[in-house]
Amino acid sequence: MNLTYKILWFEDQIDFVDTYIPDFKKYIENFGLKFIKPIIETDSSKMQAIDYNEFDLILMDYKLSDGDKGDIIISRIRELNIYTDIIFYSSSRIDELRQSIQRNGLDGIYCVSRAEASFLPKVKDIIKQTLRKVFDLNALRGIVMATVSDFDDKMVEIINVYKAYIGDEAYNIFLQKRKRKLIESLDDKKKNITKTDIIDICKERDFDTSHKWRAVLNIVKENIPALYELTNLFKTEIVDIRNPLAHVTEIDDPNGNGKKCLADGEFIFNEDKSKEILLNLKKHDQNFDNILNFLKS
Repeated sequence: MNLTYKILWFEDQIDFVDTYIPDFKKYIENFGLKFIKPIIETDSSKMQAIDYNEFDLILMDYKLSDGDKGDIIISRIRELNIYTDIIFYSSSRIDELRQSIQRNGLDGIYCVSRAEASFLPKVKDIIKQTLRKVFDLNALRGIVMATVSDFDDKMVEIINVYKAYIGDEAYNIFLQKRKRKLIESLDDKKKNITKTDIIDICKERDFDTSHKWRAVLNIVKENIPALYELTNLFKTEIVDIRNPLAHVTEIDDPNGNGKKCLADGEFIFNEDKSKEILLNLKKHDQNFDNILNFLKS
């Protein structure tokens, strides 16, 4: 899972940056994303070597130590056909920043005061605006499908690592049990599954996300009971959400606030639901890592 949020920050006063990083980290992680410590550039000397496509947001001070003004650096970035949102800030008057932006014909720029009282809340509002692309229905569908696929791989890794943890004999008994469970739930495909080599059972097409989860849940129950409750939530919080996301129909928000949502029985998709899903993806990704680390230690 790689739901990250990356910031590129042009600022020569590192203390100013350090003041706000904890707030940005907490705010971004509250949306279920992983916060990556910003890349700090104190001047424009390395700007040609930067891969701007890696970043979700750029913060730009008006005056840097090497004498280059922020609007000039922004112009050079835009000349590279980089259209990432940029927050342009200064202790100068906001209208001066806007005039410099208009004078250079620059788009996608937010002008913000450097003043402590207004800087943090304004930047948070802009970050939330940039995250709307994550809350978009089609974007979230893609994120969930791709992440669940990653979870499938991670659960298979857990099952494979388990062999070294309990030994060959116990591991074969464990796989035999999972094979029986798979056969029981797929009676119509029993003949084909029965022919599957026991060591290849995890590669069987019908050994799907639910079966992988049940195998991992069994491992956790027997060996890491402290993580059982959280692992048990994977089905309701991830698997049971993935299915309606893949199949339900987009409709107008029933509250009439102009947003779009999904409705299928009691399942409603909106921005709050999107945030909840992202937080759950992050939570279970960390849980699978914890299980793997336990088995490998």
